[in-house]
Amino acid sequence: MDEITVKPDTTLREYQECVKGWHKAYVWPRGTRGTLWMLLAVGAGALSFSVAETWGSLASGLGAVALVAFAIVLAMYKMIVAQINSQILRKVYRRMHDANRVYTFTPDRIRWVQQNAQVEFSWDYFDSFLEKNHLYLFIRDNSVMCIPKRSIPTDRLQDFATIVRDHVPSSLSARG
Repeated sequence: MDEITVKPDTTLREYQECVKGWHKAYVWPRGTRGTLWMLLAVGAGALSFSVAETWGSLASGLGAVALVAFAIVLAMYKMIVAQINSQILRKVYRRMHDANRVYTFTPDRIRWVQQNAQVEFSWDYFDSFLEKNHLYLFIRDNSVMCIPKRSIPTDRLQDFATIVRDHVPSSLSARG
């Protein structure tokens, strides 16, 4: 099997899907988000229970104000974090898109060439990969490399899939 050259022309939506898939596979350990939301729900429930138990007293009014403030702060926090994350993703995507990257995959290595740099690394550089319907995600610790399937030459797609499955260690091969 010879070289497979890919110039990924990733769209912003594909990049966002790639980052989301990486977060699900690596960044947030399974159950972490659910546990955090459960703790928030228990805290809000305890606060509302204390409001109901002391109904009609000054403590009940203060508890109700605290519960409303808690809900407002939580909503504001989610909106602000979502806005910041969106801006960061767009900035990284723009930088990545402007770099004119080209990847060359061989059975021995991967070569990554862009405007001012060239890097070669072996397949065991990656911890795992995730195959989605339209993307390949190559994952290593705190980074991800995203290859849209439409960027792979159609006559080489099967060869590409074979080389990836044969060379990336501990594959998380999952469709979705």
